[in-house]
Amino acid sequence: MEFRLKRVDCIIFNDCQTDQQTEDKNIAQLIEWKNLSDSRPDVKGLAGELRTLWLQWNRLTVINGVLYRSWKIDGDTVRYQYVVPIDKR
Repeated sequence: MEFRLKRVDCIIFNDCQTDQQTEDKNIAQLIEWKNLSDSRPDVKGLAGELRTLWLQWNRLTVINGVLYRSWKIDGDTVRYQYVVPIDKR
């Protein structure tokens, strides 16, 4: 399957936002899993925020150590949303 994108919108965050994510145990775990494999790990017994993120696996991507949620706007444009740590919401 091939994807062609006309435009990608992304805001690059600084080290402060990266540190905030790595301090969140659920986001840090997802970043670790995403860095290890493109395939969602088969894990049992997930609950809460980690399970929610795990279920969104195909929409999550790590760019420069930062976890983002992606979605297509008009078929060609991909937007990336910074995954905010739970204690910052």
